[in-house]
Amino acid sequence: MILNTAQSLFEVAGTMPAHGTLFLETACQIWAKQGRCEEKISIDYDHEVEVAVEEVCSAEDSGLHPSDAAWVDYCQSRIERPERYGQRTIVLAKCVNVLFKYLDYGSNRADARAWVLLHAAVQFVDPALLIPLWRERYDWWPRSHTVPLPPEAESRRGELLAALATTPIE
Repeated sequence: MILNTAQSLFEVAGTMPAHGTLFLETACQIWAKQGRCEEKISIDYDHEVEVAVEEVCSAEDSGLHPSDAAWVDYCQSRIERPERYGQRTIVLAKCVNVLFKYLDYGSNRADARAWVLLHAAVQFVDPALLIPLWRERYDWWPRSHTVPLPPEAESRRGELLAALATTPIE
């Protein structure tokens, strides 16, 4: 049954160029779990997945909720190589805004990757950008974001919240 699902996803992938690669990656993951089709599993689809995430996240009417984990994928490539996506400061500022909104949701509080990425991005944006973002959150974020994280993320979150605590809200 599960292998039939993988085969169906593989077949659909060829007919849907924009999002078919996501189906193909899912099919490959199923096959990998079942120990099948090693030649298909070994193909690297990272770029295709990145393109599909870009299309969904960049669309004005995508309907992608701010709490969706696709936003973290969207920001990761931009924070790692901002010049590839436009003017460095604008790209990083958008990612800071997106990650603040993403981390507003309780279900995302423990997302270590989001905290590490946000910490990295704020190092390179104009501190004035943080004022309105922090003004909306200063009275509840520190209390809300106390869940345990892996050591690196815990450290980055602590540094970030400590720095934000000194940010003027007026």
